[in-house]
This record gives sequence, C-alpha cells and structure tokens, in this order.
Amino acid sequence: MGPADRELERDVRTIMGQLTLITIVFFLMLAFQSFQLIRDRTTLVAVLAQQEPGMQQSLKLRQQLNGVASGITKLADDGDADARAIIDDMRRQGIAVRNLQDTPPR
Repeated sequence: MGPADRELERDVRTIMGQLTLITIVFFLMLAFQSFQLIRDRTTLVAVLAQQEPGMQQSLKLRQQLNGVASGITKLADDGDADARAIIDDMRRQGIAVRNLQDTPPR
C-alpha cells in the first residue's frame, strides 16, 4: 500500500464522515419539523375546542334574531307602521332583512 492509497483512503473516510454528519443533521431536522407540526396541530385542535361553545352560542343567538326579524317582517308586510319603520332602519344600517319563511333552511 503506497502513500497514494493511504491518501485516497483518508479522503474516502473524510467524505464518509461528512456524508454521515449531513445525513444525521438532515434526519434531526426532519424529526424537529415533525415535532413542531404535531405540536402546532395539537394547539390548533385545542383552540378549536375552546371556540366551540362560543360558536354554539352565536348560532343560537342568530336563530333567535332571525326569528325576531321574521316576525317583524311579517308585521311590516301586514301593514304595521312601527314594524315598517324598524325594517327601514335596519336596512339603512346595512342589515339585510328578508322574509325568512320564504327562504329554504340551510
């Protein structure tokens, strides 16, 4: 084994060491990213669960408001002047009011 062979063997070991180090770093980076993604997903699921009661309350309130608006619209359609004034004021404020009994449920 000559000096050229020893130098070649040393170069191969150096390259293999560097390649091994790069491979280890790459897999550590993948593991870290996976951990971060799992943690973020867990956090998002927890936030969604915290928002659920508020969403249920807002849906209930919306249904109640739709019922009131439907009643006011019916009164306005039947000729009640005060109901007509309320409907006009709501439209002026940008609140879309329509007869909810004529629309299909969602």
